[in-house]
This record gives sequence, C-alpha cells and structure tokens, in this order.
Amino acid sequence: MRKLNLSLFLLGCILATSFIPAYADNDLAFANKASETIFKDDNSLLKPKRRPAKRRGGRGRKGAELAFQKGNTALELGIGLSPFSIMPGTSTSIPPLSLNGEYCFWSGTKSSFGVGALVGYNGMKFNSSDVDLSSLGTEVDTSASATAKFSLLYAGAKITWHYNFNSNIEFFYNLSAGFWNVKFDGNDTESSFGFNYTGPMLTSMMGFKFYFSDNIGMYIEFGFDGIKIAGAGLAVKF
Repeated sequence: MRKLNLSLFLLGCILATSFIPAYADNDLAFANKASETIFKDDNSLLKPKRRPAKRRGGRGRKGAELAFQKGNTALELGIGLSPFSIMPGTSTSIPPLSLNGEYCFWSGTKSSFGVGALVGYNGMKFNSSDVDLSSLGTEVDTSASATAKFSLLYAGAKITWHYNFNSNIEFFYNLSAGFWNVKFDGNDTESSFGFNYTGPMLTSMMGFKFYFSDNIGMYIEFGFDGIKIAGAGLAVKF
C-alpha cells in the first residue's frame, strides 16, 4: 500500500512539473514581444530624436548668393548721354557707345572685386545757325555761320568694387585710367580750324546691375567715363 501511495505521489509530481517549462517559455516570449513593441514603435516617447544633418556646399557656401563672384566674367554694351549734348547748336551724330569687359578675381560674403577694360566713342556736330546770338548784343555779326564736327574716344583699364544685395542685384563703383582723344574740325565763312588732343585721363562711374536670369541683365550708371555722364545697356555674365 505504501508503495502504491509513493508511486501515485511521484506520478503527481512529474505531471505537475511538466507544465512549468511551457508557462516559462510563454512568459519569456511575451516579454520579448513586449520589449520589441516598445523599442520598434516609431511613436514611442523613448525613441531618441535626431537633428537633421546640415547640408554642406551648394547655395549655403560663402559667396554663393552673389550677383558677381570670383570666376565670373561680365560684358556690357550700352548707350549714354554726352555732356556736350546740352550745348546750344550741338547735335549728336553718333550717340555715346561703350563696351566693357570685366573678370572677378575676389569675392566675399557681400563684396567682390573685378578688373577689366573699357572703350567708348561719341560723335557730335555743331552749327552756329542753330544758335540765337541776338541776345549777346548788337556788335555780334549774326550773319556769319560756322559748322564743326568733333569726336570723343576713350580707352582704358578699370578696377571695380561690387556690393551684392543678392544673386540678381548689385551696386558697383569703378575707377579707370586710360587715354582720351578729342578731335575737332570746323570752318566758317572765312577759314577752317581744328585740333586733335590725346592724353591720359582718369574716370569714375557708379551704378546698378539687375539680372533677369543667371546670365542676362541690364545696368544703369552715372559719372564720367570720357564720353558720357550717364548710360544704360545690356549686361551678360558667364
């Protein structure tokens, strides 16, 4: 009898202990799944937040927003207003025409510097019959007439400072050193006269450029460059 009771006790222990690994495995699997849910959920508050990496290069670089920056070459073709066009009896035969070329050798956050060359030409005519001389007095012989042709030619080298507001608008100021030629030929009822002068000259201009695209724009300028006191024209950059 005792052997039977002992056998039943051992059998009960074996049956009871046989369920323990199954429950242990289920609990472990549940714990693993719960941990995966916590760490893999994108909306979890425990997930570390990363800052977006800063972009290097491109438009964020120093000088990338400049209208005229290092390595650029600019060409300008324009027309202007001659300072002699306001003289009585004077008319324009060839308006002031100018051609400029420039290369940018340095640029910073807003400023840039360029070197280049310019050339300009202007032709004028004078006719005394278009001038009212009666207001000068009775001793003036108003019957005499005189005509003349004169021209202005300037060629020189320049250095220019540019202030870039953005990639489309800039202010510029330049200084130029070169040679100025003035040719004058005239005659009246009694004789002819004229002179030809060539000599060194310093000039200065300032103005604005406006680019409508990456390469095409326009400019306006003021000052004196040997042939004009104001001008405007086409600007090309590449």
